[in-house]
Amino acid sequence: MPNVSPRHKPGHPLAFRVTIMETTLIDRSTQRVLPLMPAILLAILVGLNLRPSMAAIGPLVERIQADIAISYAQLALLTTLPVLAMGAGCFIAVALARRCGADRLIGGSLLMIALADGLRLAGHGVATLLITALVAGIGIAGIQALLPALIKQQARQRTPLVMGWYIAAIMGGAALAATLAATLADLTGSWRASLALWGLVALVAFLAWQRRGPVLPDTGKDKEQRDRRASLYRQPRVWTLAIFFSLCASGYACVLAWLPPYYMELGWTESAAGLLLGYLTALEVVAGLVLPALAQRRADRRPVLFIP
Repeated sequence: MPNVSPRHKPGHPLAFRVTIMETTLIDRSTQRVLPLMPAILLAILVGLNLRPSMAAIGPLVERIQADIAISYAQLALLTTLPVLAMGAGCFIAVALARRCGADRLIGGSLLMIALADGLRLAGHGVATLLITALVAGIGIAGIQALLPALIKQQARQRTPLVMGWYIAAIMGGAALAATLAATLADLTGSWRASLALWGLVALVAFLAWQRRGPVLPDTGKDKEQRDRRASLYRQPRVWTLAIFFSLCASGYACVLAWLPPYYMELGWTESAAGLLLGYLTALEVVAGLVLPALAQRRADRRPVLFIP
């Protein structure tokens, strides 16, 4: 049983002090005790689908160029378009979530990723690759904009732990896609099939999301919360963080797109170049687990950012 002890302050809702070994979450709207592990597993399953659409491209560049007439500029768009879609789509996703609900939008986003990956099996030209890259990016944007908010609503003081697993899953998906890209292409005899197979993972995540029950519910947004969100845009710290994370994402996108092709130009095999990107991303998985655990223990979490 988890070690949970109540603490109550007059005028404040009942809260709980939770030990490091806690295995439950508290639903503040109903005061129900919810299991922590299903929330972590669902976040992991969804997070695994947010990078393979981009990470699997790099190790297959030579096969793609040998099969279709595609330039390096067009290859760059296969990772640039999803990143641009993620940046612009997050604003649209928040607005759409107010109309149709965050849970439905996340489910629809998973379907978009599955569809984009699957269509790569049937496509035979540059246009198909570019369109599917854009569609996948829009789906990724919807999830990245909304899922962390649902995690925070339910996890509360355990948010760094659940988010750590979610971020680790995102990086883990990239590592798996990069590492397995050439192997899957060899096994299936097609680089298209290697890219399309990740659509099955997205489909499984969609089915799990639809059957998640009370895990990561969408509790809705009241007017006060919307007003508070609007006021964030007037705070300098928000823009500072936006610039910081934009620079991090830009650097990561460049590595994701060009690290394998660069080493293949130096004579490395596709499998070796994919493994290199996989190893690099695996380190990010470790960081995604360790750093949130450290941040969980600190009131001021800024020093944790300087550890890397």
